[in-house]
Amino acid sequence: MSEMTIEGCGRFFDMLESMRLLRCVTSFVLIMAAGLLIPSVVEAAQQPPAIPDFTHGDRIPAEQEKLDWVLGSTGLRGWMYAWKLETAAARQILITDVAAMSPAAAQCSVGDVILGVDGVHFQGDPLWPSPDCGGRN
Repeated sequence: MSEMTIEGCGRFFDMLESMRLLRCVTSFVLIMAAGLLIPSVVEAAQQPPAIPDFTHGDRIPAEQEKLDWVLGSTGLRGWMYAWKLETAAARQILITDVAAMSPAAAQCSVGDVILGVDGVHFQGDPLWPSPDCGGRN
């Protein structure tokens, strides 16, 4: 075997290594692009669920049953409508738990629905009510 052939083989293997590296980089870029695009396509296809009205007997959507909120230091936990953890469209809070011996224990029960504060219905996000219950919109 001549030196030229050995040198030629070395270049051939370098070229193969470069092609393998290029293939790996291309695969990585395609996987990353798919990872970025697929969730946005799936998300765009999703529509927000209907907002339940607990005063008319609606129930918490099955896929969201475990997504309730701690309602400050009241001892209450409550479910309110949320789309992608944003509660701006919520106008009712369904009480899901009342801690024993809490400030709310004598006034509230599981299944109660809070519609507002001081006789004024929520006009915005119940998590951020203003004095007139207009909330943060």
